[in-house]
Amino acid sequence: MEKRYFTLWWNEGERQTIAGLDELSKAAKKYDFEAAAVINTGYLDFDDDDGSGAYGGVFEIDPDTYKPLHG
Repeated sequence: MEKRYFTLWWNEGERQTIAGLDELSKAAKKYDFEAAAVINTGYLDFDDDDGSGAYGGVFEIDPDTYKPLHG
């Protein structure tokens, strides 16, 4: 199975590349999100439901171009 890559992002501009599903699971535990949702849909926005929109998220990327694969 080919390794999958993801980008974790925050509104402040910080980004982190996540290499592989094990690392995605570790990030999910650290930042309290569902890795399965990202695996199934290719992305997940972090929203605190205060009406101001997403403050971060994670999405799957093409490892060669670093562009999102979904959405």
